[in-house]
Amino acid sequence: MHASPPLPVRRFPRDGGVDVVPYVLPIHVPEDAYEMTVADWLQLHEED
Repeated sequence: MHASPPLPVRRFPRDGGVDVVPYVLPIHVPEDAYEMTVADWLQLHEED
């Protein structure tokens, strides 16, 4: 049985470890969304 090759990733060293970013990232963010918060981007708003 042949193992699948590992998916390409980027590694960013951090204190105490490393951040691993899969090849499917970064996610494209359009310029008009630059001023949005994460809550706005993910539509995470509390309902009144």
